[in-house]
Amino acid sequence: MIKFILLSVINVMTYALLAYVILSWLITARIGGQTVGRIYLSLAQLLEPILTPIRKIVPMFGTVDLAPLIAFIVLRVLSSFINRAL
Repeated sequence: MIKFILLSVINVMTYALLAYVILSWLITARIGGQTVGRIYLSLAQLLEPILTPIRKIVPMFGTVDLAPLIAFIVLRVLSSFINRAL
């Protein structure tokens, strides 16, 4: 039961992270308007507590923010660990 809950939370966070990245591209390209902006801000509130510490450790690569990629990798590794351990 705990394994299922943890893996479900990790999966939701992974999909939220993917949506966050895609929406940031849409906002940069000025596509989508206010609806995209609202969804992006909601996802930012959810994900910034995870991304901010990563950004403090890993600097930006030019204009590219690597924090979402690192967060994605960490979530996948954590998911794999939970699958094996529990």
